[in-house]
This record gives sequence, C-alpha cells and structure tokens, in this order.
Amino acid sequence: MIKIINCTPHDIVVMNTEGELITFPPSGHEPRVVNLETSADALVSKKGTFTCTFDEMLGVENIPAFEPHVRLVVSAMVLAAVNTRGDLIAPNTGSTALRNERGHIAHVMGFKVRNGRELTV
Repeated sequence: MIKIINCTPHDIVVMNTEGELITFPPSGHEPRVVNLETSADALVSKKGTFTCTFDEMLGVENIPAFEPHVRLVVSAMVLAAVNTRGDLIAPNTGSTALRNERGHIAHVMGFKVRNGRELTV
C-alpha cells in the first residue's frame, strides 16, 4: 500500500474512484524551488521589479528523503523541477478539478506524476 504525505501548506482534497472525498492535511514539510532573483528595474520602469530564474542546478530545498511506498504531494513547480525522484506527485488542477464559486479548488480527481500521467486514489 502506498502512503501519501502532503508537502503543501494547505489541505489537499481528492475524490477517489468510489466518489468519496479524502483529505490530506499538510505535513509541515514544504519543499520550495530555489530561484535567483535579479533586479529588472533596468528593463521595467517600476522600482522593486525582479525577474526570477529557476536553475535546475540549485534544485529544491526542504524536500523529505525518499522512502519506499511513500508519495509526496508537492506543488507543480516542485514536481517540474525535480527530475531524479519518482516519488513526487502534484494535485491535478486541470479541467477535472472542482472549483467553488470564488474559483478556488474544492477538490481534485487525482494527481499528476512526473511523466504526465494521472494517479487516482
């Protein structure tokens, strides 16, 4: 059996194949893509404008160690930045996600995996 750990700062709610809603609460681990900020004031006329560069060499910080039979729910940005880990998944926030009246995601139908396929629970 696979254990799913939510490494995002908010609840992830997934509808399983039986139509039940399963909530994955935050674990306290929040991996982040390391980025380089460079002043873009010369390019844009407003002060305090920055460009962000995401460099694969810098990687991701605060990511838990690999554990067999465990999948880590991370942001889509973290999933895209890590090429060496097959244990990372991200909520599928595409057309199958259910949104509330304010446009916020109420629940998703599954997770994205690195190769673009979807994992359902």
